[in-house]
Amino acid sequence: MSQNAVRLTLASAIGVIVFAAAFFAAPRSCDGGLTFYFWLGVASLVFLSALPFIKPAGNAVGMRLGWSLGFTTFGAAVWIAGLVLANVRIMCRLF
Repeated sequence: MSQNAVRLTLASAIGVIVFAAAFFAAPRSCDGGLTFYFWLGVASLVFLSALPFIKPAGNAVGMRLGWSLGFTTFGAAVWIAGLVLANVRIMCRLF
């Protein structure tokens, strides 16, 4: 299996985990679920942005930056889609 295939598999697995975590956090969003989902999303974006630079396979720096931007964009889209589709409550109470 090539390095790029491993990276794509890891990125896909992280996307599935983050999306599934949204449905876990949605019923508990006012009791710490939103905080959990927020920090899980931040950690996944940090990992996805660093993924192309972990054990580089000889690709040029510009190509790795492009992969990093693509993975981060994918992660942010999955993160927001999970937030919306799982109906995670952002505001629990006004006062």
